[in-house]
This record gives sequence, structure tokens and C-alpha cells, in this order.
Amino acid sequence: MKLQDIYKFFENSPPTYLCQELAVCYIFSVLQQGESYGTELIQKLETEYPSYRLSDTVLYSAIKFLEDQKAITGYWKKLEGRGRPRRMYQISPEWQTQAQDLARLWHDYIKRRDIDQVLVVETVKPKVRTEQPEKREHIADTKTSLSYSVWINISSNKALKNGELLVDVYMSPGRSNYSNSYQIEIDNNQAIGNDLNIFLVSPDFIISGDNSSSLPLDPNITNIRQKVSFHLTALRKGTNTIYVEIYIADTFKTKLEKKIQIAKFNPNQFIPNTLITEPRPVPQPDL
Repeated sequence: MKLQDIYKFFENSPPTYLCQELAVCYIFSVLQQGESYGTELIQKLETEYPSYRLSDTVLYSAIKFLEDQKAITGYWKKLEGRGRPRRMYQISPEWQTQAQDLARLWHDYIKRRDIDQVLVVETVKPKVRTEQPEKREHIADTKTSLSYSVWINISSNKALKNGELLVDVYMSPGRSNYSNSYQIEIDNNQAIGNDLNIFLVSPDFIISGDNSSSLPLDPNITNIRQKVSFHLTALRKGTNTIYVEIYIADTFKTKLEKKIQIAKFNPNQFIPNTLITEPRPVPQPDL
């Protein structure tokens, strides 16, 4: 390290990553202007505040906190030019006042930090030096890639007897020994701000809840196995097939499939016990 490197550090400081508290206030500041989704929140921060960054892990932990508090609501929406639906977030009506107050904390924080950075740069700004710049050896920019395995697992074969089952989709770092796993290789820079998007296609089953979910591709959590679960009920007995489409952001990667043998099926579970009819006029005889 040279003395000049210290000056350069303060003149071009590395970006600051938001903690969860700051992320909550920042999310409110964006949602006050209109609904938004996860990837857009990250991109907007980098565009409007270039010296700040927001990781997927912190973003989605902040979103989960706000959803648990009923401060925001989310719904799936198909955006024009996008390959898959996005989960849009908006502020709950009863939280509008508090959201405005927390958004103000974000803007006040940014103003104070900007002033502090200007003062630091002015304080440490070196005098003009006349010596020749030091020649440095060029070091090639090497990109680090991440490796994940994705596979389908049926949690309980016992559940197949009544036509109900739980389908788990796993994403694990490194390579897997499962025969039906799919290997993903992704550049470290490409992983930041992106998700592994999962779509379940099962024409022979009824899906309880959404048929899609997302897992963050966060370089900071590459040592953790992640999982999403889907609860299904069979519409017929016999051999049925479950398909899982895998995307990275909007880019299709592969389709996994798993055949399931349904041993027992009760069609009466889909027939209501009570038939409700509306009264209607009955023709009277002509006396």
C-alpha cells in the first residue's frame, strides 16, 4: 500500500451495503411513488444512489418483516416484456402515515452521509504532487463463478395413498448426487440481484396456493441449501407427471420432471356435500 492509495480510497470509496433497518426505510421511500418488485428495488438503488448497494438477502428479509407487520401487500403481475410474473409490493392503506415517516428517515440519512463524504474528501485531499505516477502491472479481471444443483423431491411416499403429496424443489451449492438434478453455473456478478425462479406445471394435480416461487442467487449464502414446497392433490390415479420449469431472472434454463404413481384416488373429495340451487319460476297449468 502507498500513501496515495489512502487518498484514493476516500475519494472513491467502495459502495455501502444497506442493513435491514435502512432497507425498510428505503423500500417505503420507493413504494410511496408506486408499486415495485424486488429486482427493480435493487436496480433503482444503484441508479439513484450509486454509492449504495442492497443484497438479495437483506432485501427479502426486510420485505418479509414488512409483510409480517401487514405494512405492505404483494401480488403476482405479468409485466410487459418480462418472461415471468413479478411479485409486486405496495404499501397497506393503514400504514401510509408511518411509511411516510420512515421514508423521511431514509432521505435524512442520505443527506447526512453525502455531506460527511464531501467533508472527508476535502479534508484528506492531497496537495498537487509533481512526481511521475508509479507504473503498475496490469492484473486481468478474473470472474468467479457459482455452482448450484437443483432437483425435485417427494417428501413422503406415504401421502400418495390418498392422492395428496408435498413436492420440494431444492437448490444446493456445489454438485448433487441426485440422479435428476440439474447443474447451474453462473457468474458471480450475474448472480447479484437475480433469482432462481421456479414454476410448477402439473395438469393432473390441483396446487394449493401459487404455482411459482423464487430463491435468491446470493453469493453471500452459497453454503446454504434452499427449498420451496408445493402441496398437490391428484385429480386421477395412475402414473402422473410433475414438471418444474427453471429460470434465472427471465432466462429459461431447463425443465425437470418426476413421474408419480398414485395408488388411491377419491373423486368424492372434489364433489361438494351440498348442492345449492337458485329458485326459479315454475309454469302453472292452464285451468
